[in-house]
Amino acid sequence: MVAASWWLYPQQPQPRFRSRRRITPSRRTGSVLHFGRHYGWIAPDAAIDHPEAYKHNWKVYVNLKDVSSGEALWGGARVSFFAYCDGDGIGAEEVHLEADGDIAMACEEAIEEVVQDGYLRPSKRRPIATGKGELTNGAAHRGGAVA
Repeated sequence: MVAASWWLYPQQPQPRFRSRRRITPSRRTGSVLHFGRHYGWIAPDAAIDHPEAYKHNWKVYVNLKDVSSGEALWGGARVSFFAYCDGDGIGAEEVHLEADGDIAMACEEAIEEVVQDGYLRPSKRRPIATGKGELTNGAAHRGGAVA
């Protein structure tokens, strides 16, 4: 009897990219559970009714390439997306970061206020001199001695 060897039955080449099929006609929303360097997981607000939804514990996969802004997401971020299936579960494409209106407005106002007072440069967000020579490292504003 001859034992079957791996060279007698070569494996079929796996496709590099799985074909995606969009399963929702409208955008869905959810919260990012975790995001690493290149991918992460989203908890959708409403359950997705699809045979592959149970894979990955009903979480939705998101790749950095599918984020519209191209910036990495973070845990707790609110996003909207279109759901797709690819044979390995549910994924998210055309992912948009949704800013909470009140929080985003408060953050923008706080940044504008600080920039207008001259404490921060808009590009580097570091203390700067006011032009009068009393601030070189921002120590006076933190209660430290002025050099």
